[in-house]
Amino acid sequence: MSSKVTKNNHPMDVDTISLISKRYKTITKAVNEDFWNSSSETSHSRYVGSYGRGTAIGTSDLDVLFELPNEEYDHFTSLNGNGPSRLLQAVKNAILDTYPKTDVKGDGQVVVVKFSDGMKFEILPAFRNLDWFENWDGTYTYPVDCQVKLTHFYT
Repeated sequence: MSSKVTKNNHPMDVDTISLISKRYKTITKAVNEDFWNSSSETSHSRYVGSYGRGTAIGTSDLDVLFELPNEEYDHFTSLNGNGPSRLLQAVKNAILDTYPKTDVKGDGQVVVVKFSDGMKFEILPAFRNLDWFENWDGTYTYPVDCQVKLTHFYT
């Protein structure tokens, strides 16, 4: 039996895929506990980027979009000073509670979680945009380069 699987013609070790999944779920649970009062390992997050599309060749950059409650958007944009930077710090602190010995830092619009084995997750906090009828319109707002300006992301 092969220990490799192929995802869009890119072989990836089964143990590596399992480790990615374990870390993804642990990070998701940590952020969910702080922001959603939930212990879910999968709610409010999704793989994006090359891994999400199934075209990743390695594990050096695993992008995860993490949806936060819209009340958090209102809270962080109303703060004096740099609200988006404070938002990244809050997400970073949620992850550090679970991974205190891991290199976790804010970097532009993402929180980077860099493991000692070279695997790196980039967590993008985002907020659902709702239409006039309070239905999700398929886009997200997310902090940009720690500025007060926010922009949209389409899924």
